[in-house]
Amino acid sequence: HQIEQRKNYVKNLLLRSVKDDFDKSFIITILIALIIRIMVFIETKTQPIWWDAADFLSTAKRWGLGLNIIDMWYYRRGFLWPLIESFFFRAGLGEISIRVLIIFLSTGIIVVTYLLISEMFNKKVALLTSIGVTFSWVYLFFSGRPMTEIPSSFFLLTAILFFWKGFILNKGKKYFLLFGLFYAFSCLIRMQYLMFSFVFLSIAIVKEKIAFVKNKGLWTAIFIFILIFIPQMILHNQHFGNPITDLAAYYLGIEGISETGEIGGVEESGFS
Repeated sequence: HQIEQRKNYVKNLLLRSVKDDFDKSFIITILIALIIRIMVFIETKTQPIWWDAADFLSTAKRWGLGLNIIDMWYYRRGFLWPLIESFFFRAGLGEISIRVLIIFLSTGIIVVTYLLISEMFNKKVALLTSIGVTFSWVYLFFSGRPMTEIPSSFFLLTAILFFWKGFILNKGKKYFLLFGLFYAFSCLIRMQYLMFSFVFLSIAIVKEKIAFVKNKGLWTAIFIFILIFIPQMILHNQHFGNPITDLAAYYLGIEGISETGEIGGVEESGFS
């Protein structure tokens, strides 16, 4: 009986200040999502880690604990995720704490999804979308693995939210700054997300035509992005040469411009 009373007290405490029915339903959705993800954590916390996860964790240990081991990090990858993990090892928290972080970031994706879709459409569509994300097997699958999919998705969706608020809704210059910051973070975790820059550019052209080049907010976002990306560009240049030409050769298969001579697009497609 006391347990039931405490449950009702917590429920009332959470919902008391919330007037909108969709927001109330969303809070319940978030609680359910968190419970499910905690169950995923309990089920997967002792499972063997995958190769990519081991690659991130070994680099994080090397950086965080100062281990005298060979640097095996692949510098075409963004360095942010192993850097974040390294702080956990330096603090003596270990791999379990990183798995807990993944659970909270996975739940955060649902929060950002609700906020984003609310801005784009309405709260009803946002609630339905957040419910879909809550029970999506893809998100649940990667919620149990300390890899880059969940953190990069969280930062990318947050960047899109700030882009929408700043550029589409014109709610303030601070959102351009936050857009550049979070988009840089997402790309520093998964370099593939650089492709979304063409999407943002296309939206800017459609909305403002050629006048987008005079938008100071966009230039602020670009400046913040480049500023944060400088360490990655330096590391990339030290190992593979010019980052722009190297990535173009490696991912797009453009011959003759990479200092390493590697053409990823050709090799990966199976053509010689």
